[in-house]
Amino acid sequence: MKRQINLIVVLLSSLLMFSCAAGKKNKSAYMQQTFETLKRDLPDATVTILDDTIKVLFPENVMFASNSAEINETFMPKMKTFAGILKRFNKTSILVNGYTDNTGSHEINAKLSNERAMNARNALIEYKVKPGRLYAWGHGPNNPIATNNTAEGKQKNRRVEFLVLYDVD
Repeated sequence: MKRQINLIVVLLSSLLMFSCAAGKKNKSAYMQQTFETLKRDLPDATVTILDDTIKVLFPENVMFASNSAEINETFMPKMKTFAGILKRFNKTSILVNGYTDNTGSHEINAKLSNERAMNARNALIEYKVKPGRLYAWGHGPNNPIATNNTAEGKQKNRRVEFLVLYDVD
């Protein structure tokens, strides 16, 4: 009897390990396909992947005018394309992160970055991405990607980053 129980435990453990490995392989393949589609269909964006997290960054000052949280009308077709891809790859959640340069007070930049993230989120919702998949945060001047000592660097820091994550639910 003890031998049978040990055999069952070994079999169940093997099945569980195989199942987890297969799930991870499927997740990676799904995210790789998502990445390749984003990269192909959004040629103006910088699309990178690290492990199973995809970052989409559109060129600075394309989405918003300086000191504004309103999305430029000329950018909306790109948001529509982006939303279409996200709807197709619906096993994902999207973190929308807004940032500013360091000009002005921290309070103003926190508010502006949050409004930018929320407006980008709302644009995706307008194009029928389910709201429960979208999470928005404003980070103000935190996490700059360039120096804030030059106009060019400040321009790069005024951005919205989209992180596409595999939704495990």
